[in-house]
Amino acid sequence: MNPADIWTNWVWSLDAERGVLTDEQLQRRAERERKKQPKAKLSSSVRQRLRRSVAVFYELIDFPEVAKSGLLPPEPIGPPPNYDRQGRLIYHLPPTLDRYQAAPVNGPKSGLQQVWQAMCLSGFFGMPKDPVANDLLIKGTWRLITQLPESTTGVSDTTWQIYTNRVRKLLLPHATLPVPEHLPSWLEDMIESRKERLPLQALWRLMCERDVVDATADDLLIWLLGANCGLRFHRG
Repeated sequence: MNPADIWTNWVWSLDAERGVLTDEQLQRRAERERKKQPKAKLSSSVRQRLRRSVAVFYELIDFPEVAKSGLLPPEPIGPPPNYDRQGRLIYHLPPTLDRYQAAPVNGPKSGLQQVWQAMCLSGFFGMPKDPVANDLLIKGTWRLITQLPESTTGVSDTTWQIYTNRVRKLLLPHATLPVPEHLPSWLEDMIESRKERLPLQALWRLMCERDVVDATADDLLIWLLGANCGLRFHRG
């Protein structure tokens, strides 16, 4: 490989960055343990050596002869990845979600970074490069998010529920798909007094649960008549 072929993703995917030890390093560890010497954090040390090497590599830019030679990559190597307390790669929020997170809100932080981190670690979600609120709030996707195990989220189920509740609250103002929390305009138009809102909200939640959010007022009438007659609601 030529120095000019070195690029960011390749550098930070090397075994040294991931803390994977070579046979020689494993042998040195075994020798230290045999001699009962203090354990060295070899996974961290090999990562630090790689990062120092990258820094030294780019000091060559200061030499005009090298900079003009074409030996260096056309683009600088990007910053190294960050890791959480459990040593797992941190996945930063994509632009649109980061913009949601940056918006001023009252109360505690939303937990969107934690939710995104767990989604990426799970490998279950085929998100677009720059997802929007709808991509997370789709019924099946949101259900998977709320059901992620503690081994993936890194927190208790109770804490995870707090995070997902906050994130949903953050995402809802940006949603354009039907969600149980937002009555569609045609149902809003039916409300003539405050006491009528609760039953219509309950009806809308049921419609969302049964995936009949595109039903019309006529469909609902047929549905209710069918329910009273013991018939199953069927559209089409």
